[in-house]
Amino acid sequence: MAFAGWIGFAFTFVNLLPCGQLDGGHIMTAMFGARANLITTAAVLIGALVMAVWSLTWCVIFFGLVLSLGVAAPDREQDEPQPFTAHDRALCGLAIAALILTASTLR
Repeated sequence: MAFAGWIGFAFTFVNLLPCGQLDGGHIMTAMFGARANLITTAAVLIGALVMAVWSLTWCVIFFGLVLSLGVAAPDREQDEPQPFTAHDRALCGLAIAALILTASTLR
């Protein structure tokens, strides 16, 4: 059961990375714009390639997953009703905290 929990943490961690079409990429685009998403996507993919050199198989799988989903920033809604509120920024901060907390459990 502990292994299943660890796998859940691993998938949550990967999904919250600020990269491409993953949930973290959507958060990055919403808060900072498409350019910031492309910069962080490039940084995350370069980091994954560096770790793949050390034969971390999951990094190769992650790299392939991100490339298959697309590295472009997600399209923003044309009729966005209102700018970010303090509540929205707090929720984005909680998502970043979840990324950090799940990363700390994956050793």
